[in-house]
Amino acid sequence: MAMYRDAARGLFDQLVLCSNDSDAAPGLAALREDFPAIRIGVVTPVRPPVKRKGAARGFSTSLAQHAHWVRRHILDHEL
Repeated sequence: MAMYRDAARGLFDQLVLCSNDSDAAPGLAALREDFPAIRIGVVTPVRPPVKRKGAARGFSTSLAQHAHWVRRHILDHEL
């Protein structure tokens, strides 16, 4: 809700959501539809792939489908 209200106030040209929670997808869909000039980015807080047994945790495709760009992980030095 806060993202939508800030967009309605014209407070940003680009939104970067750091989340892997698909509950945010409806909000991103509304932002994309109602404010098409705002670019939407998603950074999912999952660890980069490591060479070991077991599957890596995936990212939310429902968030990615509403974003202009996606980063599937963020490195410690980037924080």
